[in-house]
Amino acid sequence: MVITAFLFFPALKSGDLTLIYALYFVHGGILHAVAAGTIGTILSEQFPTRVRFTSTAVGYQGASLLAGGLGPLAAAALGAAGGNTVWIGTIMAAACVLSVICLLSLHETHQDGGTASAPSPPTGI
Repeated sequence: MVITAFLFFPALKSGDLTLIYALYFVHGGILHAVAAGTIGTILSEQFPTRVRFTSTAVGYQGASLLAGGLGPLAAAALGAAGGNTVWIGTIMAAACVLSVICLLSLHETHQDGGTASAPSPPTGI
């Protein structure tokens, strides 16, 4: 995804439809599908079963709100300011690198049965 982030915008400027469709297929059709196909499992693994659905939904929707709103806003501002698409590719590449760092910092939960990080029940009610 880092490589296609830098290639896609110059391809758009070139107007070569074959190149645009090829990059779109690779980036959006293959690479994004791999990421989107695994995110449900990765997110749901991070929470105990008691709060898994709500926690996963809030985390996913919150990230979608931030990245889906701020990313295009930043890209539009950079494009309007100078028209240099290298900075847009740099932001996309930085987001990819940040995603890998976050992914590597997650803990593996396959042996805890989904309850290792479960919060203790409230007391004094």
